[in-house]
Amino acid sequence: MSPSFFSNLWNGLAKTRDAIIRPIEDLFSKNKPIDEETLEELEAVLIQSDLGIAATSAIIESLRECGSRGERLDADGAVALIEQELISILGAQTVPLAKAGQPPTVVMVVGVNGTGKTTSIGKIASMLVREGNRVMLAAADTFRAAAAEQLEVWGNRVGCNV
Repeated sequence: MSPSFFSNLWNGLAKTRDAIIRPIEDLFSKNKPIDEETLEELEAVLIQSDLGIAATSAIIESLRECGSRGERLDADGAVALIEQELISILGAQTVPLAKAGQPPTVVMVVGVNGTGKTTSIGKIASMLVREGNRVMLAAADTFRAAAAEQLEVWGNRVGCNV
């Protein structure tokens, strides 16, 4: 995996990172002990950030272990521990896109409003085009203002049909 892949991924997740890191910095800003109240607040932040129950539970358990040893964490330490836990959960392994036995391969992306689906779709389309695949994008979110237009911008940017 090239370093540019990780730097692109990191930059692409800036909005999510900010939504998670700022509240963590607020929680751990005073180098306070890791107590149950702090863990409950952090758990709410992580779940609201759409990190998922399994990842959130693993992170909370790691922090709980630190707390049981009487450790204190500042914001940087808490963020570093969370990053390490996410790396261990996600690993460095990539999984190739499972393609249909016979074309076309259809990838459907669903999720709640404002979570970056269209941007992610654009980035996936870009990757697939670079790999030599023929890509077509289709907008299904026709109720959101400018949804089709945003997808069209991505299609033009990466060189695929919309």
